[in-house]
Amino acid sequence: MPFIEMIDDNLPALKELSKQGKVNFDWSIKSSPKAKTVILVNNGEINGLVEFQKEMGTHKMWLIEVVRDYRGSTIAGKLLAYVGRDSLKEGNDGFFFFEPKDSLRNYYMDKYGAKISAGRNLYFDTAATQKLISTYLTQND
Repeated sequence: MPFIEMIDDNLPALKELSKQGKVNFDWSIKSSPKAKTVILVNNGEINGLVEFQKEMGTHKMWLIEVVRDYRGSTIAGKLLAYVGRDSLKEGNDGFFFFEPKDSLRNYYMDKYGAKISAGRNLYFDTAATQKLISTYLTQND
């Protein structure tokens, strides 16, 4: 499955996903000017999206969403692994943090190995990121 980094000029096209009821977030609007949006595509169809940015010593994940038809699959794990791999490549040792919805907080910890951080944030460290990558990504991803 290819990951595609969206350029800002192409983000308005993602508005259709929310208009069609496939996602809850409006992916045509960035959370931060520094953020990048990456989509996961399979057979020409968007399966999931993630928005994140590099920060000093870590990455911040702003949004993650699996398209309605693919919820319950491995797409979320693949997107999390992608962010972690980018953090490794950028010299942040695989660390990234995010603020999950309350209803998904325990899910991220139990299923994916996220750890509790300050406030409402969760984070992935090097070991958790390496596990995500080995579980959800192949050498072709």
